[in-house]
Amino acid sequence: MLDQTFDFESFKFELLKDYRLANVSRFMSIEGRKEVLSGRGSFGIFGDGKELPQLAWAKVFQNGDFRSGYYRDQTFMMAIDQLTPEQFFASLYGHADIHYEPHSGGRQMNNHFSTHSLDENGEWKAIVKQKNSSPDISSTGGQMTRLLGLAQASKLYRNLDKLPENASLFSNNGNEVAWGTIGNASTSEGQFWETINAAGVLQVPMVISIWDDEFGISVPAKYHTTKEDISAVLSGFQREENTNGFEIFKVKAWDYPALIETYAKAEKIARKEHIPVLIHVQECTQPLGHSTSGSHERYKTPERLQWEKDYDGIKKMREWLISSGIADVESLDEIEKEAKKQVKEARKKAWSDYTAPMKAEKMDLIKILDACIKESQNKKDILTRRNYLAKIKEPKRADILETARKTLWLLKNEQIKTKKTLQDWIKNYQSIIQPKYSKYLYSESKYKASKVLSVPVQYEDNAPMVDGRIVLRDNFIKLFEQHPELLVFGEDSGKIGDVNQGLEGLQERFGKMRVSDTGIREASIVGQGIGLALRGFRPIAEIQYLDYLLYGLQTLSDDLATLHYRSHGRQKAPAIIRTRGHRLEGIWHSGSQMSALLSLLRGINILVPRNLTQAAGFYNTVLESDEPALIIETLNGYRLKEKMPSNLGKFKIPVGKIEIMKTGNDITLVSYGSTLRLVQQAAKELQEIGIDAEVIDIQSLIPFDTTHEIVKSLKKTNRILVIDEDVPGGASSYIMNKVLGEQQGWKYLDSQPQTLTAKEHRPAYGHDGDYFSKPSIEDIFEKVYDIMHEANPGKYPGLYD
Repeated sequence: MLDQTFDFESFKFELLKDYRLANVSRFMSIEGRKEVLSGRGSFGIFGDGKELPQLAWAKVFQNGDFRSGYYRDQTFMMAIDQLTPEQFFASLYGHADIHYEPHSGGRQMNNHFSTHSLDENGEWKAIVKQKNSSPDISSTGGQMTRLLGLAQASKLYRNLDKLPENASLFSNNGNEVAWGTIGNASTSEGQFWETINAAGVLQVPMVISIWDDEFGISVPAKYHTTKEDISAVLSGFQREENTNGFEIFKVKAWDYPALIETYAKAEKIARKEHIPVLIHVQECTQPLGHSTSGSHERYKTPERLQWEKDYDGIKKMREWLISSGIADVESLDEIEKEAKKQVKEARKKAWSDYTAPMKAEKMDLIKILDACIKESQNKKDILTRRNYLAKIKEPKRADILETARKTLWLLKNEQIKTKKTLQDWIKNYQSIIQPKYSKYLYSESKYKASKVLSVPVQYEDNAPMVDGRIVLRDNFIKLFEQHPELLVFGEDSGKIGDVNQGLEGLQERFGKMRVSDTGIREASIVGQGIGLALRGFRPIAEIQYLDYLLYGLQTLSDDLATLHYRSHGRQKAPAIIRTRGHRLEGIWHSGSQMSALLSLLRGINILVPRNLTQAAGFYNTVLESDEPALIIETLNGYRLKEKMPSNLGKFKIPVGKIEIMKTGNDITLVSYGSTLRLVQQAAKELQEIGIDAEVIDIQSLIPFDTTHEIVKSLKKTNRILVIDEDVPGGASSYIMNKVLGEQQGWKYLDSQPQTLTAKEHRPAYGHDGDYFSKPSIEDIFEKVYDIMHEANPGKYPGLYD
């Protein structure tokens, strides 16, 4: 129940404050729906029907706590003072100004929330002193996996012997709870089940609220959930004496006193005992339907619709306030009237704030168009465009720029002063406006990965040759000694030190909390890394093989890759995803998904070291940056001999830089990772017959050759071959576009640019399967020879003529 230490007037004030906020939130949903249907918003999804449980939740949500939520949580965000009605409508309109729409700067649809963990320079704020929300995503269930890491961070901050120097920014002795929300239908998603199971195993302070309105869009619960009751299904997770598990509560969404009591109990258990808790909030209503894309009258029976009216939480709270003698009808009517007025005024102001700059930009352009009309021979056509824009009372930026650009087309053959004015205006407008929609895909702080300075690898004169895994292992030891915030976890990462023993002995040395084994659950391993990184740790989330990354790809793509962008640069999760791939035998441990990763993981650095020394150098570099990275180690390199560096933990491989492995004048050979060894061997054999190939290791796919070194090679050789074990049209096409398109390498070609890739199928099992599925030394040799034969058939007669 509510705190009984309140006197009656304070108690009454608190209740009426909640009632007012519930009504403000409901009217926001109603007005928001109208705004979308009128065309002012593109799409709307609202939190109507969930107001009371969110008010109860907000009462126990403390500074330092984190929310990982669902797009129905508007009442909660208002209750913790992280959302105003004006900001709600700014989000609905897509206002691309973070001062008006602080959650994403207009990048996400409405009811997708985020707080600011970073200042304007990308530096951490003291998030332990504020109430926090991780940045929402639309993919249902996707919010669950990061929740695991957010909760685990508290356990680590409470139990680690040595904490990072800046730990006081993130935690007060692990006292923080991570709160998740999800709709009942979305509990069918795999991410939910992975997270539930992992949280029960790890025993972390997490509270999950399931908003159950008995539907998933139009589909009733019986098609979503066994027994139509998710908490009944999860009853086996209920903790018992001498077992791990969850504490599970059920409560009605319309029962305000019971909600207050339930959330108070859940919070106490999670915060003090570090036990995960699940609250099944039943009998939620959804008065406005699922979203603005349709009406729930189409799929709910008249009886169900009437029940939702009768058991609407706000209606039931009103009845309770009156029957308890806390308020009378007149006072509640007045609260509702004031709430409605507040929302209407907020909507009006938000729309004015949103449209004002665009109206001013429109008038700036019209002045230029008027000047063009005076000078141009195309007066009539320009006037038509000018008048079309002038009639748009509430223009979008697309309307403005479209008019400007199409007007410039009309002036293409004219040499008038105002043409230059229009050209300059367009360029300036694009330079100012484009970043509002594009900025912060990657870090723009001083910690950006590509800004980390290179430190060369050093060797003693008598440096021993060791297995590559030893270089990697000993480098990890140095990093764990230097960085108390560093963690690594994954399948087989702990006790045996990963399947290739690159972490051999680290768990014994640094403890099970920093070097740990996990279950087979790739999506939540990735999410664990995201949540931990959001709270100041530097996690290495290990995915055993590159092929298995597919299980975590949705989390990587929808969450980690977009996190900095969708929070408008105000949150960061510099997690490191460690995996290994290429050049083993068989379909499942030797595939190459690079083309998919390059398309889906923009926002994450993708690093492809050729050996384990290079991999170690990338770990050293990335740990000094504030960006996430995917590091793909060479799967067949762990037992190959490498020279032991003398500056372990210190040397840094630059991100976005290529390395020339062999200079040459006849052709440029570009590759990366395990395939590079084959290219180097083929280059030696080509040299023996007089073909002098330049061999380039690109080292990182994202970012790619930021100083345009490859085109400098192409200027010299005038020929290029990209060798890759991805499928045709995959990473090789990406590389070719970068070199020939962005770097303008096409200008220097004397021969057709070519690629040599793996076959379209996955590699068949065994050595012969590898040979006939991926580029071999002979394939590379003959491909280069054919290019040189076409250029000089007299010197290089055809091999198969």
